[in-house]
Amino acid sequence: MRTARIRASAIGLIAALAGVLLTGALGGCGATSTSTLPASVVAKVGRYAITTATLAHWTAVEAVLAYEYKPKQPVPRGLVPDPPAYKQCVGYLASIAQRDALRSMPTSELRRACAAKYHRLASHVMDLLLTDFWIREQARRTGIGATAREVNEAVSQELPTRQRLRRFLEITGETLSDERFVVESKLLLRKLQLHASIGLTGEQRERAIGELASQLARRWRPGTSCRSPYVVVECSQYRAAAASQETISLIA
Repeated sequence: MRTARIRASAIGLIAALAGVLLTGALGGCGATSTSTLPASVVAKVGRYAITTATLAHWTAVEAVLAYEYKPKQPVPRGLVPDPPAYKQCVGYLASIAQRDALRSMPTSELRRACAAKYHRLASHVMDLLLTDFWIREQARRTGIGATAREVNEAVSQELPTRQRLRRFLEITGETLSDERFVVESKLLLRKLQLHASIGLTGEQRERAIGELASQLARRWRPGTSCRSPYVVVECSQYRAAAASQETISLIA
């Protein structure tokens, strides 16, 4: 899957976090017990929670942006996986196979392909959202923020005209609040990187910025609680889920 514009600035951080989380000796103390999470919540970190509705919304957005980095027209019907039956997705895959003269596949096989795509997208979105919340919690603790003016200016840089912004929101399914959330996360990450490298130059500066991922993981992963089967690498339950060979892909 291509990296979507929606979280482009955080991908490098996520890659670094994956290495930290898989190799670091991080405990799970401080995490909210999953038994205390409301039924509608799949993950929680600090003041932030990811609900099933939030996850489904961002997964659909991510499907569009993964298809086209800067979409200029609506994506094909069925491109965005539609659980639980995946009726539109199955029809879309069947039409592609017919168009390209590929082997005809039974509906059950097409449905599994749609479910697999949805799981990949949703798992990636969980990674991105949890990382966003780590960044926000770290920024708050560090006394770093982004003003409304800064966010507005950054949105204007991404999408310079009202027409382009409106069209982008229509095609992707994002709201203006969504776009502001994305942009604010980028701003906070940039400010955290600058804060971590104050007074440093060259290799020292790059090393300090690189170590930010480790610092975020050590501080926030132990308090990141995810409900099974929504456990991804950023969750405090990840080690236990992997050790017991539980399914950590999201189930639609």
